[in-house]
Amino acid sequence: TFTDNQGDPATQARYRINGVFDTGTNVLENFENLLSCCDSWMAYDAAKGQWSIVVNKAESTALAFDDTNIIGEITVGTIDINQSVNQIEAKFPNSLNKDLPDYVYLETPSNLLYPNEPVNKYTITYDLVNDSVTSQYLANRILEQNREDLTVTINTTYVGIQVNAGDVISVTNSAYGWNQKLFRAMQVREVSLPDGTLGATLQLIEYNAAVYDDKDITEFTPAPNSGLVSSQYFSPLTAPDVTDQQPSAAVPSFSVRCLMPTTGRITSVTLY
Repeated sequence: TFTDNQGDPATQARYRINGVFDTGTNVLENFENLLSCCDSWMAYDAAKGQWSIVVNKAESTALAFDDTNIIGEITVGTIDINQSVNQIEAKFPNSLNKDLPDYVYLETPSNLLYPNEPVNKYTITYDLVNDSVTSQYLANRILEQNREDLTVTINTTYVGIQVNAGDVISVTNSAYGWNQKLFRAMQVREVSLPDGTLGATLQLIEYNAAVYDDKDITEFTPAPNSGLVSSQYFSPLTAPDVTDQQPSAAVPSFSVRCLMPTTGRITSVTLY
């Protein structure tokens, strides 16, 4: 849902691909370009031995992990504050302006920034998105996701191999004060555990369902490039206003003497 440029409520598909592929670019790059325009990414499914598409959307909890199936240490980290995006500029071809480049610019509200957080602007191009509504939606999702900066790595028993990249899991650990805290699996790898059995290593990032709420979006219409009318358009012609004015001053005159070729005589002629 969004507000159209007339101020009325409207709806459209959450993701729609509208653009052209460059056939001179390799398939993988084109595919990644397509996925970025629908907030998705590729991940390798170790269980199936195939690549798969992960759609970044709200999910229910797939599995729960606690001291009974977590083996060894829990590695916790955070995304460097210098890499945390707080401003974003999204470029897209605007269908309302003959697919000429247009921009969406968003920034994180100041009350959500960390103390002394530096400006970190992120620029992205959505070649296959041609409307401002989808561009705003995608750009805002990136900003909100970057506020969730906690990353965790855990080793689990073989039950962890059931987790696929993109799944949401819960982690309970008293040392960190986590009670079914939600994380999204970014990568799943099969590993050999110290006792010789097989297990899995999960790389996780903090999950917050609020990231996937629909933000209030208002469609905008680009201003015209100039005030010039079309070269193929002529405005209606108006009748000309003609004023008949006669000269009021005396008509100047002077006389000259000339030789008449027919008679050979000199004659005086007055010119006006």
